[in-house]
Formats: sequence, structure tokens, C-alpha cells
Amino acid sequence: MKRLCIITPSLGKYSETFIQNQIDYLPFEKFVVTTGTGEFADKNGIPLASPSFYAKTKRILNRKIKKEDYRIQQIKLLEKFFQQNIIDHVLFQYGTTAEKAYLACVNLSIPFTVHFHGYDAYSLKYGKSYYKYILEYCSNVIVVSQHMKNQLIYLGCQADKISLIPYGSNFEIDHNLVEYKTIKRKFLAVGRFVEKKAPYITILAFAEALKINKEITLDMVGEGDLLPVCKDIVIGLGLENNIKFHGACSHDMVKRMMHETDVFIQHSKRAENGDCEGLPNSIIEALMLKKPVISTFHSGIPEIVKDSVNGFLKNEGDLIGTKDKILEAIEYDFEFPEMEYLKLENSIKRLTSVLNGQ
Repeated sequence: MKRLCIITPSLGKYSETFIQNQIDYLPFEKFVVTTGTGEFADKNGIPLASPSFYAKTKRILNRKIKKEDYRIQQIKLLEKFFQQNIIDHVLFQYGTTAEKAYLACVNLSIPFTVHFHGYDAYSLKYGKSYYKYILEYCSNVIVVSQHMKNQLIYLGCQADKISLIPYGSNFEIDHNLVEYKTIKRKFLAVGRFVEKKAPYITILAFAEALKINKEITLDMVGEGDLLPVCKDIVIGLGLENNIKFHGACSHDMVKRMMHETDVFIQHSKRAENGDCEGLPNSIIEALMLKKPVISTFHSGIPEIVKDSVNGFLKNEGDLIGTKDKILEAIEYDFEFPEMEYLKLENSIKRLTSVLNGQ
């Protein structure tokens, strides 16, 4: 069986269930390394570097006397980890993670795959020169939308290295939880409170809609730098009874809330620094439960949300247009075409084939 090392910034974030799904379901003998603190560690957060006094002293002396920088020391530790565990292939989660560690693969001639997710493909600070050698040496690149594939080609990746594999969801309709209604009043937003998800536009559009229909409600799940500001907006507008914040929630709780809601809403937009969505996992999950989605013509979203079919799409930043679609959605008769390719089992199967070189 292939021995796969998955290298990811961190583990356990509610907002990154797509990475956890790959760790859980890819049919390989898996080893996990995290890089988020700058110090490479195993899946339990234990640094790869030996904590012994002798080893620490040696690393410090090598930095001072041999001018061996910290990154090179981490690369050597990763090489040792690969050799000890007889790693056959490495899967990097995010291009930025690959940039930190790909040299360990190159030095040992271990093939590696880079899975891009969003900001790592679009942020202005990660240009062609940043990814030049990663894209040259890698065996495969995984993207989640055609829009992202075009971006990677622009960054210099060979088209034949790229595999388009959307995230998959294992959400299935639980008829004990769901109740489909002719009149839709419950709206739900799930995602980090960051610029590219523009939660403040969702709130302001909802506030405008409430002037016309006071019976609608909005539940917002997630955390992030913009959460305090968004709470202030809701309090300032006196909408605490209609718009509620739930913080970060477990995947099971999100699934329950999606079953209970009528419409999913997310106003994604390009951030000032170029950051964009890849393909929002929460939108995929909503569609798998046959919940209409109100979103934007942003990145890969129009590839799965079809305007006036299984949801509504407006231009980025169109607050009034979003308000209009919130009100229109209340009685709109949406249709939900089958989306087998968005099932988790199909996503994992396709990724498995790529990692096996098929």
C-alpha cells in the first residue's frame, strides 16, 4: 500500500473539513505533518526536532557557526521523517505549504502533489516567481474549479499536470430533520468572517430585506477578524432578534442547521489583496441537501450554483441586488439537478487515482 504523507498548516479547524476528509478517507497508509507554527510537527503537534539538550544545542551551533538557516534545518528533519516512514508520495495542502517544504521531496526524489484551495492561488503576494520551482518539480496539481485551473495556468503550471477535483460532501438528506416549505423564512450563512466572504454585505442586504419582510431570520456560523464589527452592525441596527451569531460550530451542528434552514447565503468577493474563494465547501454541502444558495458571480461558484435554478447569483458587492434576491427566494420554486460529482466518495476516488498516477 502506498505510504502517503499529507502536509498541512494545521489540524482541527472547523473551516477546513475538506482537508480532514482527505486524511480520513484516502485509502493509503497515511502520515500527517503540520507546518503552521513554522516548526514541522507530527499529527499530535509533537515537533519533528528532538527536544534533547544535545540536539537543541547542535541546531543552535549549526545556525551560528555554519550559518545553517532555520528553514534548512526543518527541511532536513522532514527528510529524516520521510526516510524513517518510507514515504512514497507527499500531498501538500496549499501551495504555500509546499513552498515551505517541497525541497525535502526534491532532495529525496519523492514525487509530490500540490492541492490548491483558494488564497494560495489568488493572493497577489503569491505570483509566478513564488511558485516557479514548485510547479516545475511537482507531479500533480489539484484545483477545485475551472476558474482556479485557469489561474494556475496563468501562474505557469503545465495544463497536463492539473486535475480538477471539486471538494466532495458526505451530507445526505435526513428526512427526520428536514422540512421543505413553500414559504422560506430561515436563512443561514456558514464561513469565516473575513473580507472575501463579505459577511457585512450579507448583513446589510438582510437588513434592507427586513424593512420589507420582518419575519425572515438569519443565522451566521463562523469566526474571524470581522466578527466583532459584524456584531456591532447588527446591534447598531437593532436586529438582534432577526440575525444571530453562533461562532464556530462542529460539522454535525452545521449539518443540523443546514437541514433546518430554508436558504443558504454567502456573498463571496475578491479581497483587496487578491484573495478569492476556491469552491466554498459550505455551498457544496447546502446543495447536497437541496438548499437554494444566494451567492455571487465569484471564482468557481457559478460552476455549481446556476442562477435562477438552484440559487441566485449577483455581482460582487451588489447589496441591493442581494436584498432583492433574498426577498425573491422566499417563494421561488428552485430546482436541484443531480450533482453526483460533488459527493465525497467520488471526490476521494478521483483524488486517489491521481495520487496513484492513473
